Amino acid sequence: MFVTENRRSTVDDVVWRKVFFVNVFFSCVSFSIVLPSIWPYLSILQSSESVLAFAVAIYSVGEAVGSLAFGAWSNKQSFKVVVTTCTVVGVVGSFLYSTAVSGGAFFGPPMILVGRFLQGLWTGGAQASQMNYLARVLKDGDLTSMTVKMNGWACLGFVVGPAFGVMFAGQTFSLGMFLFNEITLPGYLCALLGVMIIAAFTLFFNEDTEGLRKEGTDVAAPESDETQPLLKAPFTAPPLGIGLIMCNLVFAVHFFGFALQETITTPVVQQFYGWNVFQANALFTGAGILSLLTFVALNYLGDTVSDRMLVFISLVIGVIGYGLLMDLPSGVFPLWRFVLGFGIVSVAFPIGRAIVVAMYSKVIGPNDQGEGLRRSSMAWVRHKDRANSVAEATSPLFYSTGVWMGILFAVGALARILGPFLAVKGLEFGGAALVFGGTSFIFAISVVLMLVAYKTMAPFAELHKTSELQV
Repeated sequence: MFVTENRRSTVDDVVWRKVFFVNVFFSCVSFSIVLPSIWPYLSILQSSESVLAFAVAIYSVGEAVGSLAFGAWSNKQSFKVVVTTCTVVGVVGSFLYSTAVSGGAFFGPPMILVGRFLQGLWTGGAQASQMNYLARVLKDGDLTSMTVKMNGWACLGFVVGPAFGVMFAGQTFSLGMFLFNEITLPGYLCALLGVMIIAAFTLFFNEDTEGLRKEGTDVAAPESDETQPLLKAPFTAPPLGIGLIMCNLVFAVHFFGFALQETITTPVVQQFYGWNVFQANALFTGAGILSLLTFVALNYLGDTVSDRMLVFISLVIGVIGYGLLMDLPSGVFPLWRFVLGFGIVSVAFPIGRAIVVAMYSKVIGPNDQGEGLRRSSMAWVRHKDRANSVAEATSPLFYSTGVWMGILFAVGALARILGPFLAVKGLEFGGAALVFGGTSFIFAISVVLMLVAYKTMAPFAELHKTSELQV
């Protein structure tokens, strides 16, 4: 579905923005409250640390599948239908996660894995479909602002989630066959929040369907720069392709680092400092507060600092933060340095995640995004005759926005699939020095690559702003 230019004023519609904020906030509360409980849950079910890697990674597998499937579906179906469907899937997964304790040592871990997979489908599908919708109804400047605000609410969710975990500590009661304690309550709360998200979209979200058309039809829309016969300047598909690849790479690197944090932070603080679940929740709460403050700063920096520069800064911060998290060769790991490094990387991730998503939409292009690129490339072929065939110009580069957003979040999910396994194995063989030192090195390589590809990551409109339309 596509939105005509005259519908872009919906950025001022306070109601639908609030529904989006509620969705993001509740989703992140759901994610962050479950995370610290996974390892204690598996320990009760007598599972090993290798199962922990699967439990964390399977969520990301679900994210990847959900991003691609629901992202593509969102081009054909109403956004409200898509986001409601994937949330229902998440509610089922959350309930399955909480009831896994009744499965014992044999059935319990598989129930946790299936539940986590379904929760991942929810998250991936919601992310891809909502960014697809926003990219179609908002202008570039509004898109960055809205993305930053949404990620601010996401960080608030990351703060509140572990705080709920602290409140659940020591609570134990049952209702019939259902057991409620600090291990199972997070999943039940996720299910409840999912139901509230569905209710919010059903009751308060009115999708902007005026001027929309389904992909593949020919309903008229106001012409934009991308629907014109195109430009006298050389066609810019190659740098656009490099820019898209680099955006995906940076996104993957940030999510790889985040996967390390969410997987081995609890085992590391237990090993080095003897911390319990309450203290681990407090650490994640502090990280969430830092992330929230970061987004407050981004609201001011976004108007004066370019998206590319902010992303570059986030990579440099990652190099420093993960470097500080390396333990000394003697095996000594001072608490102050761990907390400092953990805090620094907690600042890097929200910058990278929020700004890359907004920048990615701008690199693809305005309005109909991928579809506009396809039409522009065909016009260029007709007028310039520089390609062997129309098929060459209409390569997979010209996917629709929903598919591109699905690819981005799937790439991030892939990094989170590999991250837990590499983190656990690295911790076993080389300790924190290998895991965090290697991650710092990956961030350093990304800094170099981004310097090389910096110009290609400019917004589509900026790449063409000096070009003249051919009459």
